[in-house]
Parts: sequence; C-alpha cells; structure tokens
Amino acid sequence: MLMQLSTNSRRAVKVFDTTPTATTTVPTAASSEPSGAGVLDCRDLNIAKILFYGTGAEKAFDALVYGWAPVVGSDLWIPTLICKVACTTSTNAKGVVGQPVTSTDYFVDSIVFTNGDDTVKISTGIDDTVASLTVDLEGASYVQVGFVDGLADSYNALVALL
Repeated sequence: MLMQLSTNSRRAVKVFDTTPTATTTVPTAASSEPSGAGVLDCRDLNIAKILFYGTGAEKAFDALVYGWAPVVGSDLWIPTLICKVACTTSTNAKGVVGQPVTSTDYFVDSIVFTNGDDTVKISTGIDDTVASLTVDLEGASYVQVGFVDGLADSYNALVALL
C-alpha cells in the first residue's frame, strides 16, 4: 500500500476587511451557519496558523479563537472556545506601506496562553520578531477570531488554514 503525505501551502488571509476597534462579543449557539467578519470556513482542514497584529508599538490586547460545528440532524451550530491568548505588539516587526498589513500595524511578538485547549502551539517571536499561534481545528467547520479591547487602537490577524 502506497501512502503519500503532503502539506498544503501556507497562504494567509486577513481575518477582518475593516479592522475592528470594539470589544468582540462571545459567540453563542445559532440556528444557522456562522458568517460575517472574523469567521472563516475551515471544512476539511486541520490547522490554523494565526499572526496577530494591532496599531501601535508595545500595545497589549486579548485574542479569542473559537471553532464552530453543527449538531447532526438539526440547524443548530455550537461555538466552542479553542483558546484565549494575551498579545503584545512588537516595537519593530510591522507591515509595509500599501500592503494588507500597513506600516502603522505592528505584529505581535509576544503571545501568552490564558484559557482554552492547552495543546495550542505558541511560537513567541525572538528579538522583536513575529509571533504565531497554531491551533488544532478539531474538526470544526468554521473558525472565528475575535478580540477583547486592549491598549491598541485596532486589532486584526492573518490566518493560514492547513
């Protein structure tokens, strides 16, 4: 029996087209598929690699990651917390003028796990470089990224689904 293993290319998408500035509400069960800002379809994928960023250097905020799955035989969709993490933006690692992550956006260089599934993988940046969060999607159909207000003026993330 021949088996081939491969990894999908990592291509990130911006989570929010318009960067949010307000506190994100915690999602609750719904009678329809989740949609809207912060929600990404992840069916048939296993892992999300997330790069958080915000406006301003050395600004702290919390990020939330939820997985959504349906209840068989119904229209009920249930969100479950994958993790909550504390993020701090870098003083150096930032975007580029005219690009999806601009020169006023600073990537997070420090991520600290605060709640949820402790199997998430945190790669905290060294020497003021970009940190990342890798989460197991655990069979979720959708992944949702949200933020709790902190010291940055606005927040966003790039997500690559693998």
